[in-house]
Amino acid sequence: MEMNRDESRLNVLLVEDSQQVLSRIRCMIEEAVPVNIVGEAGTVAEAMAALSHTKPDAVVLDLFLSDGASFSVIVEIKRQRPECVVIVFTHFTIPECRERCSAMGADHFFEKSSEFERVPEVLLRLSRSKYVVP
Repeated sequence: MEMNRDESRLNVLLVEDSQQVLSRIRCMIEEAVPVNIVGEAGTVAEAMAALSHTKPDAVVLDLFLSDGASFSVIVEIKRQRPECVVIVFTHFTIPECRERCSAMGADHFFEKSSEFERVPEVLLRLSRSKYVVP
């Protein structure tokens, strides 16, 4: 699902299989950050398809989706758009998951229950740094 874009805003792709969490994170981000939510995906397959046509500046990515782990999505994001900021947002915060995501190129790794507010904070910093005129 692609949304309308304002070119002065940060383009964000949301990848989350829970509609409740997706709605909550979308609302939280849109209230705090000037963004374009350029797409939403609920599966690894949908996320892979969305990457090429949404051209996101940042991706908020659930680590485990209904059709599998999204490690391959991290790799594909960094292959297609190395500058894209990947924010992994998960309940599975064991050190091995965090290390694997980092090794694959994830820029941030947050736990859904205790670090929900960190996602808009990162996006706000990114938005401010991207559009600051020197």
